[in-house]
Amino acid sequence: MDFTLATACVGDKWDPVWVYRLYNMAQAVNKDQFDFKVICEPEKAEILPEEWIVPLSRDIVWTSDHHSKVPDSSKLILNVDKPQGCWAKLDFFIDQFGSSPVLGLDLDVVILEDLRPLLREEVHMPEDAPGHLNGSVYSFTPGKTGWKPPAKIPYRTYPRGEQEYVQNCTGAKPLTDCYSFKNNVASRPGKEPPPGARIVFFHGRPTPATDNLQQFHWISRTWKGLDRVERI
Repeated sequence: MDFTLATACVGDKWDPVWVYRLYNMAQAVNKDQFDFKVICEPEKAEILPEEWIVPLSRDIVWTSDHHSKVPDSSKLILNVDKPQGCWAKLDFFIDQFGSSPVLGLDLDVVILEDLRPLLREEVHMPEDAPGHLNGSVYSFTPGKTGWKPPAKIPYRTYPRGEQEYVQNCTGAKPLTDCYSFKNNVASRPGKEPPPGARIVFFHGRPTPATDNLQQFHWISRTWKGLDRVERI
């Protein structure tokens, strides 16, 4: 395989149908050129194919605090009022995918073109605003980054979540050809992605499932073969 495509499905924010949709999108542009892996809790193993499953390496504690937090322990503290598996994406970096390049993607992205030109050795992330890199896409090669998450992560609040932590720790560089829907696409004529776009990422709202976005073919085509958003 040319690379590993990894994602995370943790908590209740995303139905597993989004996992299948991501896989289908990747197959459409890179058929059988990647290993597909899903970081998830044990109960997801009953829904997803066994060969996709990568057990989450840390326990989760849910809290009602405004921000997701990471304590100085092996556990992840996540916001119960805004469930998210973003901190689970630290598992992309614990050297469990062999030596092939890794592309770590959020579930609410739209894949448009061949993903292989996005592969990098050092950590790269797309920009969602000047100076702010976004964790919707991570590109790196295990063993080339010089970093992996420690077992104990310093306790503090990270307003921008795990993406802020990873950017600070790795000195991540901007990844080209990946565009924010809110900041780079929504204002364009016809809401068409810029030429050369390989991924459009949706951070926050809207998501690709938002009703008024389903009129755009480059989004709605990702639903092909999956008739319902709610369930597989």
